[in-house]
Amino acid sequence: MILDRVNFPQDIKKLTVKELYALAEEIREYIRECVNLNGGHLGSNLGVVELTLALHYVFDFSTDRLVFDVGHQCYTHKILTGRKDDLKNLRNVGGASGFPKTEESIYDAFNTGHASTSISVGLGLCRARDLRGEKHNIISLIGDGALTGGLAYEALNDLGGRPTKQIIILNDNEQSIEKNVGGLAIHTSLLRMSNRYVKAKRRFERHVAKVPILGKPTARLLERKYRALRAFFLPQTIFNELGLTTIGKLDGHNIKRLIRVFKRAKGFSHPVVIIVKTDKGKGHINAQASPENFHSVSANFEDGIATSGGLEKTFSQVAGDTLLALKKQHSDIVTITPAMTGGSGLTQVAKKFPTRFFDVGIAEGHAGTFAAALAAGGVKPYYFCYSSFLQRSYDQIVHDIALSNTPVVMCIDRAGIVGGDGETHQGVFDISFLAGIPNITILSPATLEQLKLCLEFSYNFKTPIAIRYPRGTELTTAHKNDSTLSDIVLGKWEIVRDNRQVATHKASSSNIYIIAEGNHMQNLAKQISDEIYEQKQIRPTIVNPLFLKPIDTDFLSTIEKGAIVAVLESGIINGGLNTYISHFFNENNIAVKFLTYGIPDKFLPHGSVKDLMNLLELQPTKIANDILKKL
Repeated sequence: MILDRVNFPQDIKKLTVKELYALAEEIREYIRECVNLNGGHLGSNLGVVELTLALHYVFDFSTDRLVFDVGHQCYTHKILTGRKDDLKNLRNVGGASGFPKTEESIYDAFNTGHASTSISVGLGLCRARDLRGEKHNIISLIGDGALTGGLAYEALNDLGGRPTKQIIILNDNEQSIEKNVGGLAIHTSLLRMSNRYVKAKRRFERHVAKVPILGKPTARLLERKYRALRAFFLPQTIFNELGLTTIGKLDGHNIKRLIRVFKRAKGFSHPVVIIVKTDKGKGHINAQASPENFHSVSANFEDGIATSGGLEKTFSQVAGDTLLALKKQHSDIVTITPAMTGGSGLTQVAKKFPTRFFDVGIAEGHAGTFAAALAAGGVKPYYFCYSSFLQRSYDQIVHDIALSNTPVVMCIDRAGIVGGDGETHQGVFDISFLAGIPNITILSPATLEQLKLCLEFSYNFKTPIAIRYPRGTELTTAHKNDSTLSDIVLGKWEIVRDNRQVATHKASSSNIYIIAEGNHMQNLAKQISDEIYEQKQIRPTIVNPLFLKPIDTDFLSTIEKGAIVAVLESGIINGGLNTYISHFFNENNIAVKFLTYGIPDKFLPHGSVKDLMNLLELQPTKIANDILKKL
């Protein structure tokens, strides 16, 4: 196999173009094997194999810089840059990240994970290069789906106003996670006609320029006439309007042609946009036929296991089902999502109520302000977004939703520890950054049934409300039916297991309260409780803090001095739920023995949820022993 001989970029520079095509197929098979072992992003990686090979064949990314947009399409790049074996342990603790990481390799130019950043990053690297008097190439690889993000246009505007040598490759596969939406998707499809025009024009110019004496002046005159005619008859790309040279569309799987164009672009002294057309999921029949279902898959996907895993309902599916039922009851409900329709369980909602469903593309900032304006216009917006991407609309939440006090419902999917996608996708910051914003109420349902109740409760709520819930299915122990919550009262918590002792001096010193936020932490709390009972025959009181803001001060006031209070939360500890609980105790001079558990002040790496919980020492025996030491 050719792949056995390839470990670093210099190895492919020794290959013929024919061998590169054979290598591309071997890499596809290797990616499928690695993803089948561990899960990961399949379709996007299968689509850019030839493109990545051509880039590494022409450029030297130990000095040149390749900036991926999002970065989930970097598997071929990792295979070619010394991490082939690491990919066998993809997304696991100690294995390769599914995204570029500068800590992993000198060949990774920038840590990425969110969309629409590559042109801005590339331009910053270009300007730094120019200031240092260096000459290396900077390549920004951006997908057409990421062009819906405003940051891409802010960077393009800057580049057009003050040009420098930057190579932008637009990978047009007509897909982000799902089918691209909006005017840009239509616009990029028109480039095929524009490309035919450019080819014909160049051929004619070459012939005219060869005419003695009058050839070159005539060619220059015709060039000005062509521009006017082209503007009248053919669609102008936004890149042309900004003064950027545009090449394409090219076949993104034609390695020979890509190499030729990249070598040409390498010699430019000005910015150039190269547009390539690739097939997402190339080489895998099902991934090509259904790219939205094979964007990110679970391990063992080749054996037919569903990407969501199992037959149990997920939190996302329950959220979508509940909203569908609410929309049937209430004609004023509208839904907004930034390119997360399927992932957020909204496929049927979009199908059944298309006029009241808005997928705005990868544009979280716009989604936030748009939702606020919809509310101001008299309808009831439900804004669905993953926790890690909600932070991209932070200013809009502060300025447009909270300051205006508009009744937007923010449905925050993938909250808490998410797992394999690592630092850029962990949903651990939303409690901290939302709790500090005035006017926002925050709920964290611990069960699927509670999520349904929270969504129903939110319809009549007159101010901004956020509902956070985890990825996947409901975790339970043997005590599955402990929750008896049937009605939601603003600011009231649920006593899941009430084991408060008689308030004698002796008994009060051993009262233990475990306040556990969300499904994962409720599951952990029940395991801790069983561990404590096994060791000391003491039953802690387990509390579900359904409202993270406002907190239940009435309940906290009943906790006696000397009690042990352990707070478990699926977010960062700094600024989290524990902050507000401990502040209440301090303000009211309630002296308790206080323990906090959650995410420390650091970014959480990739790995399974179970492995990350162990890494954080969020383990039943460890926490039970901590509590018992306080007795």
